Amino acid sequence: MPQSSVEFPEPKTELVRTNELVKTNELVKTNRRRSLTTLFRRPDRPQLVKNRRRSLAALFRGPISASSADVPISVGGAVGSIPADIIREIVDLLSPVDILSFSLTVSEALCSARLFELILRVPQSSSVRTFLMPMLYESVSLKSSQKCQDALTMFASRPDICAHIRKLTVRPNYYLSWPRPDKHLDEGWVAYKIYEIAPHLVSLHTFDWDGLEVPADHMWGALRKSYVTTSMKGDRMTKLTDPMISCPNLRNVFSNVGYQQLDPHSEV
Repeated sequence: MPQSSVEFPEPKTELVRTNELVKTNELVKTNRRRSLTTLFRRPDRPQLVKNRRRSLAALFRGPISASSADVPISVGGAVGSIPADIIREIVDLLSPVDILSFSLTVSEALCSARLFELILRVPQSSSVRTFLMPMLYESVSLKSSQKCQDALTMFASRPDICAHIRKLTVRPNYYLSWPRPDKHLDEGWVAYKIYEIAPHLVSLHTFDWDGLEVPADHMWGALRKSYVTTSMKGDRMTKLTDPMISCPNLRNVFSNVGYQQLDPHSEV
């Protein structure tokens, strides 16, 4: 019988084996990098952000409360689609400084952006300030001569703000003024300004005078006197309202006693 010969492949050299091993490792690393890149890559992230913005707009486009109407703000109604009671609950937890910051922030945002218009449905920033006005000026404390001068001058020209004040504290020439020592201010001028705004302090409940001396008597009289609103037509004076009392809700009065003698016949 003829003999068949079988050829066996020559054994690979050590160098060839090493090269194949290196190529295999590189291929594995490349595939691993690709898989990690695919895993952590977010090709749809811009679309996600876009959809998220749309979802916020859709969230605030409709009324937040089913019982509140989507109407412009009113003092007794709702702040846009947010019920007024919720806004009051939030503001009651804030200090007067924070209420002012909230009012200014919302007003500025409404003037510069459209987001708050979507949320609150308020076309003008003045509507928000009008709603927050009673809470912002409920308690007014003027703890320096400069604050007395600035605020009382403003109140004299804004009777609508005076109507919201329930507690008024004036401290001209205050020894604890901060951050700078207080400058001297004529307390007669302060008393006269209060005399001017007294008819408009219809909600005033507590008045506190903390000056160096007891104020002039005409100021105390202005806080309790009756007055009539009149109008001049030619040479005739026409009465517009029935007699009313200044500060009809005033119940508490506080005052410093200086070095001057007290008048037993004072209006106090």
